[in-house]
Amino acid sequence: MAGAGFRIVDAQAPVERARAIKGPDELICIRQSLRATERAVHAVRDAIRPGITENELWAELHRVVIAEGGDYVETRLMTAGTNTNPWFQECGPRILQNNEILSWDTDLIGAYGFCIDISRTWWVGDSRPSNAMVSAFHHALD
Repeated sequence: MAGAGFRIVDAQAPVERARAIKGPDELICIRQSLRATERAVHAVRDAIRPGITENELWAELHRVVIAEGGDYVETRLMTAGTNTNPWFQECGPRILQNNEILSWDTDLIGAYGFCIDISRTWWVGDSRPSNAMVSAFHHALD
């Protein structure tokens, strides 16, 4: 049909180009949203301990995001130990154990409505991770 006088136009292209250009005020808002997200990440990090549930940690993330002026946390991908594989499971009542990993990945609508995509993986425990676990961490990083 395009050859019959019709032209296919990508309506998203101009919008995406315009969204890519950030003005000074918009940059201030983005930085504020990132700072609020960082405070939420630190709150989760401070709350991690064997005996807490995945749901309790996710609730702490959500609590701080909202307290910092955010709107909501979109996904609940926060799992520990055996729940981390297969990936893409939502958090639940599982209790964190000593010497296991906690992984999470979420998109949140932070301060001023900016979407922040963030993920972290932490070792929870008082022993060093096994060599196999360290190798897996390095593989994921690569």
